[in-house]
Amino acid sequence: MVIHIDEYDPAWPAQARAVIAELQAAHPALFKAVEHVGSTAIPGLPAKPVIDLMTAVDTLEAVPATLGQGFTLIETGMPDRYFYRRDPTPPTSTNAPDPADPPTAHPAEPDGARESEPGGARESEPGGAREISAGGGWELPVHLHVVTWASWETRNERLLRDFLLRHADERAEYGRLKQRLAAAGLDGDGYTRGKTALIQRLVDAARDERGLPRVPVWEE
Repeated sequence: MVIHIDEYDPAWPAQARAVIAELQAAHPALFKAVEHVGSTAIPGLPAKPVIDLMTAVDTLEAVPATLGQGFTLIETGMPDRYFYRRDPTPPTSTNAPDPADPPTAHPAEPDGARESEPGGARESEPGGAREISAGGGWELPVHLHVVTWASWETRNERLLRDFLLRHADERAEYGRLKQRLAAAGLDGDGYTRGKTALIQRLVDAARDERGLPRVPVWEE
């Protein structure tokens, strides 16, 4: 199914913070850090309406297969990380719009989600959005990437996010590419592959700024 790109929504960071708080409350001793990554974490950047979070743990062996809070462990084939997905549930408020036709939801993209921005991420938009308050607002699907604390400082998702926050020209270039690819009607895999060359260049620049060695962004 085709990828949809939305203009930046200032509500996205608040939704990410709410999910982070849920995770930290449910697992107070497990996560050493949890951050909002991906395009929805970058003000002004068009994005697929999916909240990407990355969290660090001491060891992956310490992470339960069942996190609760609606998260499902998904096998992605990516090394040294666990990937969980939370799909929205139907609204429950009597004042909510018809869940079959939410105003800002997009159809599901079950193309096999993988990584958020850098790295051979297979893009998806599972489930559309769900209501988070009777007064309005729709919760987005959530992708949770669990990695080790030892790798936290060099994770490309975090490096790319911070680089784009600092560099307006590159941020605009990336946004234009995302919109062109989405307008071409590509599926998730085609959209991701179409971004890879630019993401590689941006991640290389981000790693150069930090004095880190360059690495391929496509994770297999």
